[in-house]
Parts: sequence; structure tokens; C-alpha cells
Amino acid sequence: MKIKYSLLPFVIVCFAMLAMVACKNTQPQPVPRQNEIADEEKMNKQDQMEAAMEYEVERSKDLKLGYIPRQRLLNAFEAVKRNALTQRGALPGITWNERGPSNVGGRTRSILIDKNDPTGNTIWAGSVGGGLWKGSNITTAGYSWSAVDNLFPNLAVSSIAQNPTNLNTLYFGTGEGFFNADAIQGGGIWKSTDDGVTWVHLPSTAVASPSSTFSHIQKIVV
Repeated sequence: MKIKYSLLPFVIVCFAMLAMVACKNTQPQPVPRQNEIADEEKMNKQDQMEAAMEYEVERSKDLKLGYIPRQRLLNAFEAVKRNALTQRGALPGITWNERGPSNVGGRTRSILIDKNDPTGNTIWAGSVGGGLWKGSNITTAGYSWSAVDNLFPNLAVSSIAQNPTNLNTLYFGTGEGFFNADAIQGGGIWKSTDDGVTWVHLPSTAVASPSSTFSHIQKIVV
């Protein structure tokens, strides 16, 4: 009997410890706040964006140089453009119906009223996936839009500016820097000295990597 009673304190202690563990496990766990969930989701999206950009660099870079040779891409686009101009022609037996842009919306990050037109009827608009557009007679019912050039090496036009002292000089910058999941990387800045008739790429703004200063141009100030 003495041996059995000597085990009683040990048994009581064991039951007490089990009861404490059970009570701890049944306590309600703290619920994450909404802003903490939103911050975590935002970080996850940013991680995905960075991973996608890194993948694009790895897929496109020159293995010897270690970066994307953007100037070669510009030269290739110009060659394709010249080749397309020499091979244009009507295809026999085929008719085309317009499917946009007047009835199809898209992300328009920049609009500029051309000060060369004192009536205010000429407007430039930048589409981040569709390049540069020009609107004529914008204040009338018969206004129209026309694509300036569908073969720019980069069509992610995100900013437009006009030189206030020389209205024939225009600029447009490329690349979205607004952290949206479908953001398009830019390729630098283009310049026109004949009020938008012709455009040239500024070589000093060529983009060598996604972290380049000129890969996401949200605003240009002349």
C-alpha cells in the first residue's frame, strides 16, 4: 500500500500537465487583420513580378555580355519594319473588318493636347500596349484616331511631352512603373522634331536590364 500511495503525487502532476496542454490547444488563435492579409498578398504579387522579370532577362540576355542587348533588338525591329514596307500589298480574295480601336478600350496612361493646333482639336494618346495614337477634330462629332506607327520597337507608351519653346519637338517615354501585375517594360525615350511625323529612339535611353532607369518612364518634363 505504501508503494501505491507514493505514486499518487506523480499521477496528479501528470494529469495537471495534460489539462494545461489541452486548455492551451483549445484557446482561439488570433485572426490576421485585413491590412496584414492585403500586405502579404501585395508582397506575393511583387515577388511574382520580380520573378517574371528575372526570367525574362535570363531568357533574353546575351550569354557573353550577361545582359539584354537592347540596341540589337532596335536594329532588328527596324530591319523587320523596312522589310514589311517593301512587301505590303493587298491579299486577293480577303476582306478586313475593323475591330477597333474606337470600340475597344485599353490602358491609356498619357494624353497630350498638341499646342501646335490653336483650336485644341489635335490630341496625342499613349497606349501601354498599343503604341502612340493621334486624334484629329477631337471636339467634333466626326473625330478620328490613327496609329502613328505600329512598328515601334516598344509600344508601351506611358508618357508624352512637348517642348514649350519649340512646339515641333515631342517626346514619348515607354514602360509602366505603376506596379500592376500586367505592367509592360519599356525601351527608353523617342523624340520627334517635326511635330510627330517621324520619331527616333534616343540611344542614351536604351534599356539593358529591367532595373534600368529608362525601363519604366512615368513622366517626362521638358
